[in-house]
Amino acid sequence: MELHILEHSLKVASIEKEGIQICTHGLIKLAFVASKTRCKFFSLTETPEDYTINITLIVQKVHLNPFGL
Repeated sequence: MELHILEHSLKVASIEKEGIQICTHGLIKLAFVASKTRCKFFSLTETPEDYTINITLIVQKVHLNPFGL
């Protein structure tokens, strides 16, 4: 039996509505090329004032063998 633990890092950003055009390339990259980034999950939320982006990154993969085999 093996146990794999993934350590994650959560990043949160707030972008003004006028500045979203600058970020569209990066957002498309996160959405469609996630295999080339460390991004495991992201969400984009619109509020009346701005956009909020939540990104979960895989920091490292820890491999444990609890039986020492």
